[in-house]
Amino acid sequence: IPGIDLPVPRLIQGGARLSTGAQEDADTLLDGIFARGCCAVETARTYGGGTSEEALGRWIRSRGVRDRFVIMT
Repeated sequence: IPGIDLPVPRLIQGGARLSTGAQEDADTLLDGIFARGCCAVETARTYGGGTSEEALGRWIRSRGVRDRFVIMT
């Protein structure tokens, strides 16, 4: 994908189910997919009015994985 320096995996997690209202669940899901080698999430501001992107950002910050994770929004 032009502009992305990291290789984009064949498996990409959709972000529609992520939410700051259920941050612990989002963290558990993202921890699981990352542990299995998935390092990309597709998300959009329309998912929960932006709470999907916020939840993803919180997880990335708390895990320190921004340099190893592809975000498509």
